[in-house]
Amino acid sequence: MAVRWEYLFVTAEWDNEWRLRWQNETEIADWKNGPDLFAAVQTLGDEGWELIATPDWEGAPGIHARRMVFKRPQE
Repeated sequence: MAVRWEYLFVTAEWDNEWRLRWQNETEIADWKNGPDLFAAVQTLGDEGWELIATPDWEGAPGIHARRMVFKRPQE
């Protein structure tokens, strides 16, 4: 049986430091007070997520953001 994957799309935004703001197109509540990008990505790795892409992406004008795509095997 082939491995089946689940995917996670996250978008980090710059607000005096990088923080995750969007996860699968849903805004993270109180994202400005969440963990910084390094801590957030470490947590995702601990949960089995692997970063597979950082595609070009343009958010709204004036927004400095980066998109990341993660995957992990479905359970």
